[in-house]
Amino acid sequence: MSFKQQTLNRYWKWKQTAKKSTPFRAEGTVYSQSEFEALIGHKPSKAVETTINTVEDIKEKDYADLEDKVDFGDTEES
Repeated sequence: MSFKQQTLNRYWKWKQTAKKSTPFRAEGTVYSQSEFEALIGHKPSKAVETTINTVEDIKEKDYADLEDKVDFGDTEES
């Protein structure tokens, strides 16, 4: 589907302040943002993948408020 340049300009201006769930009306039809962008051939940018710092992510954390509890076994004398 081909839209007029004026409609495309209006869409991009509208998108700057619109919520993701707000529908957009173009030429008498209501579209979600993803539907409209698919119609105009706009590919959404890929989400930035977070890098994993394996040394820091795997490193065991020490918690000062947790104590090691030693189990001395059976303390009852016979």
